Amino acid sequence: MSSEENVIAVRQLFEAFYTPDDAAMAGLIGEDFVTHAPGGATGNAVGWTAMAHQIADAIPDIRTEIDDIFGSGDKVAVRYTSRGTHTGELFGVAPTNRPLTMSGVEVYCTSSGQIVECWGQYDMSELFSPGS
Repeated sequence: MSSEENVIAVRQLFEAFYTPDDAAMAGLIGEDFVTHAPGGATGNAVGWTAMAHQIADAIPDIRTEIDDIFGSGDKVAVRYTSRGTHTGELFGVAPTNRPLTMSGVEVYCTSSGQIVECWGQYDMSELFSPGS
């Protein structure tokens, strides 16, 4: 697939993740998907889908904007920002009912039209900082 097609696949994954749309994620993520994100989902589409639901349950009004996205060969890099209200437990943090902003940078690897690997770095300081 071309770099442009890989970028489209990652955009579709973001849309499916933040909906969350289990079927769409399953179609985009390869069977041997691996993530190297700190504290991230493990395994294949099952782990990734579980993480999507955990976030949606904790921040039901979440809105995620892709700030930058570009591809080169089989790699796609994304910088994004998510905003919403923290109304449910997330990563062991009790609900604060406060607005929350989180950001991240992820690099995806694709193969045969599917996403097979992800590396991520995240700024969740507002989530883990009391009184923010």
